Amino acid sequence: MSKFFGLDSPMWNFFNRLADLVIVNFCFLLCCIPIVTIGAAWTALYYTVIKMKRHEEGPITRMYFHAFRENLKQATFMWVADVLLFALIGLDLVLVGALQSGARSVLHMTILMIGLVFIITIMYTFPLLAQFDNTIINTYKNAFIMSLRHIGYTVLLAIVTLAPVLLVFTNTSTIPAILMIYLIIGFGVSAFVNTGLYLKIFENYMPE
Repeated sequence: MSKFFGLDSPMWNFFNRLADLVIVNFCFLLCCIPIVTIGAAWTALYYTVIKMKRHEEGPITRMYFHAFRENLKQATFMWVADVLLFALIGLDLVLVGALQSGARSVLHMTILMIGLVFIITIMYTFPLLAQFDNTIINTYKNAFIMSLRHIGYTVLLAIVTLAPVLLVFTNTSTIPAILMIYLIIGFGVSAFVNTGLYLKIFENYMPE
């Protein structure tokens, strides 16, 4: 029984990991408050969780805010660019929807495909920024290549990330429970699960 509840027991490690995810979830939400810093918050979240996955972690809050400060400028620029591009895609959809020509459906589908490619690309950008030092252009380029080259993993990443959204669409009564989970630990757990997939991809690009 003492082994079951000891400091090195699986149960202790499980609850210790849960506590770490609650802490990193709080740090993430705190740094998202200014909105413009969401990109840096996202990068720091993955930096910290990658360290946790590799058992390289130190104090969680210290690691998180170190990564947040280190990536603040680059990640903020990327986040603002992403928001502007999303807005442009949305505007294009509205303008195309107002057309009366026969080309409307073709243009509409083309814009939707561009939007889909953009979404799966930015799924990789901030985790890549957390793992590799690179320029903004190269980060986007590598994210685009990885998202298509590892399309199976990309689909799994999308399922994990969008699962709560799909659940809300199928049953709106789950909104309060999902909101509470994500305010406490949800973003941390989602990043922790996704990181296992990202690391399998990233190891193909790590130097020998």
